[in-house]
Amino acid sequence: HRVLALQPENAQAHAQLSTIYLHQQNYTNALAEIKEAVTYDKGNSDYLNQYAVLLTQTGKYDEAAEIFSNLAKGTNEPTEFLLKEAFCYNLAKEYQKALNILSQLKADSDADKEQLLKDKVKLYAHLGKMDSIASIAHQLTKLNPEEPDNYVMASVSEDFLKQGAEAVKKIETALAKFQKEQKVVQQAIL
Repeated sequence: HRVLALQPENAQAHAQLSTIYLHQQNYTNALAEIKEAVTYDKGNSDYLNQYAVLLTQTGKYDEAAEIFSNLAKGTNEPTEFLLKEAFCYNLAKEYQKALNILSQLKADSDADKEQLLKDKVKLYAHLGKMDSIASIAHQLTKLNPEEPDNYVMASVSEDFLKQGAEAVKKIETALAKFQKEQKVVQQAIL
């Protein structure tokens, strides 16, 4: 506060005060202070990131998503910001927008491919796109053949799509690998 009394346009002091308020879970004041920091240092990506995070915590998902989108465009490593943007759209229940963002991520990016696919499954579930879930489930069984949940998801989605033979094939493969896994046994019984 003393620094700001002497230098009211000190962006760094506003950002530090915002962080203090954030640790106190005083989001209103934290947001006001980081907004001041951004006003006085418009191009500072750390301040913009904190501003967007605080917007997310206060339910302003679309505004936060826009900031994350701009941050992604301004860097050579956009993965972190694109994931945050997709997260904002997910919170805003704009599932198709979130999927569109996740689809921008390249397989060779630093995103965890398995987690990325699982995130897509959740979004497709909100949109009721079982064919897309089935496709991703098959990719997951190839990507991580030691995860029984991937086989169960593939079997359930194929069964939902009335692809009984494919559903049985997936669960039989899972049973051969994971005889004692309860989820696999339950799906096999169904």
